[in-house]
Amino acid sequence: MRDVAAHKYQTLRMGDVWITIEKDIPKLKVELNRIYPD
Repeated sequence: MRDVAAHKYQTLRMGDVWITIEKDIPKLKVELNRIYPD
């Protein structure tokens, strides 16, 4: 998605962005908390 957002933004669909926000970012948060605990 980064390539599309950075270079082909005219084809970027907000639905795809929202799916990424809902699906991938929580997974990233879990992994970062595992690597860098509070």
